[in-house]
Amino acid sequence: MKDSSAATYKIDLNVITLDARIALGCLDRTFVGTPNYMGIAYFWGWNGCKFYLREASIAQRRKIHKKWLSEGLDLGEESEKHYQIIFDAMKIPYTKSKLSEIVNWGQQ
Repeated sequence: MKDSSAATYKIDLNVITLDARIALGCLDRTFVGTPNYMGIAYFWGWNGCKFYLREASIAQRRKIHKKWLSEGLDLGEESEKHYQIIFDAMKIPYTKSKLSEIVNWGQQ
């Protein structure tokens, strides 16, 4: 049973106007790196993380962002720890060797 004292509110980004979507994205960019991040704006760097994170749900993005911050990870970098958090949040199966392979892919 839901706690009736807990307020919930959802915005369906698929049905709001383009102007509203742009405004929310701009606002959320100011929240990147803070606990106020809403999960709309991109917060990752130009590396392999983008291939996973752009497919993540808003809730998954918020969870990953929060975990990266709590772990002290640079939002623009990539490491095995970055990918481990992504895969855990998105429920993507992985192995330690797979994480290492992904991080070292372009360095051979």
